[in-house]
Amino acid sequence: MFLRLKNNMSKNIFKGAVFSAAYLLILIIKNIAIQRKAINMNIGMMWSAVLLVGFFEEIPFRGFILQKLQKKMNFWNANIITTIIFVLLHFPNWIISGTDMVSSIVTVSIASLVFGFLFKEYDTLWIPIMCHSIFNMTTWIGLK
Repeated sequence: MFLRLKNNMSKNIFKGAVFSAAYLLILIIKNIAIQRKAINMNIGMMWSAVLLVGFFEEIPFRGFILQKLQKKMNFWNANIITTIIFVLLHFPNWIISGTDMVSSIVTVSIASLVFGFLFKEYDTLWIPIMCHSIFNMTTWIGLK
C-alpha cells in the first residue's frame, strides 16, 4: 500500500500515541515545571484541526512527495527536498500571522525531517500523522 496506513494499523497508531505522549510530556515539564509558563488552551476552532492537520499535510508530503523523490535519490536527500517544499508552503501563513520567520523555519524544518525519519524508520504514515498533529497542537497552545 502506497500510503502505508493499513499495515499493522493498531500497532502503529499505538506507537504514534507513545511518541506523541512522550513529546507532550517533555514540553509540559519544560514549560510548566521548569519555566513556569502558562498554557493557552483557548484556541477555539483550531482544536478540530488538531487531528486533521496531520492527515492533510502528511499524506501529500511523506505519503507522496518523499516516496516519489526516494525513487530517484537517497532517503536523506529526498527528506531534505521534501522539508524545503514543506517549509516554503508554510510561508504565506507565517507572513499573514506575523510569525517569527527564522524561528519558524528552524522549528518546522527540524519537525519535518523528524516526521520523514519516523516514516522511513517505521514504514507507516500513522506515526508522522499523529506526531505532526501533536506538534501543531503544542505550538498553538504555547508549549513550543
